[in-house]
Amino acid sequence: MRLAPLSLLLGLTACMAGGSYSGTLVDGLSGAPRSGEGLRAIAKASDTSDLTCSAKAGDVDANGAFTIADLCGPDTYVLSLTDENLLIEEPPTIAGSDKIAGASLKVWRAPSGDGIYLMSKDDLTMVRTFTDVKYETKVDDPTMKVAYPYMKPTGKVKTVLPGDFFVISGKSNTDRLKWRPIIADPGKRTFADGAITDHVWVGVKFNSDTDWQPVEAQLDASKVKEVKSGDRIVQYMPSDALPEGRYALYGDDDKRMFIVDFGKSFAPDQANDSSADGG
Repeated sequence: MRLAPLSLLLGLTACMAGGSYSGTLVDGLSGAPRSGEGLRAIAKASDTSDLTCSAKAGDVDANGAFTIADLCGPDTYVLSLTDENLLIEEPPTIAGSDKIAGASLKVWRAPSGDGIYLMSKDDLTMVRTFTDVKYETKVDDPTMKVAYPYMKPTGKVKTVLPGDFFVISGKSNTDRLKWRPIIADPGKRTFADGAITDHVWVGVKFNSDTDWQPVEAQLDASKVKEVKSGDRIVQYMPSDALPEGRYALYGDDDKRMFIVDFGKSFAPDQANDSSADGG
């Protein structure tokens, strides 16, 4: 009779002596159980020499509950899900020798990569930039540099309605992008390069051609949820995180801007239509 190598026997014995992890997935936005057809929870060992211990899995039922059994005692595991668009907030590190039950894990619908999205009824739609960022300098005040969208938004743009969320994914985006109000102005304004009539300005309200004032976006940061999972960062903004209005979103050195309506559509005759996008 041929005997198995001693190292293999020891490895199998170590794995059999392991623990388990049971928990429930809860949607981070609604608080309801999170499930899905074919959804599984995966525990991956961070470092192991035994292939039988490298990954363990458990099915997620309709109530969001799952159990991962037969974890290997010597190993340490990180939890993830088979759906790459579901993000576990601060996924736990699990010791393979522990037996843990009753854990509650917040889960968020999230894009798998960096980008800008509108989430409505759990569906993510990518938002594209709308137009170029342009600047003009006032004739009477060379220090006054006015930003504006090259293409004036006269129709529909993406709209964050009540119940929707604006989603910003990726650290480079969350760190760089800033919200700025877009203010309509029917008047004629003179600049060093000429005059512009009946346009919109970013973060500036003109009372006359020589009288203006800066206007900042009144973002309620307490309503913005930032979720971290490993090296992934995703922000969720509800429709009331900003006062109702039309806004530009871009970084100080960006050449393109997003234009987004919050609360309702501000396009003429297009109230509450969130189907449009910039080019």
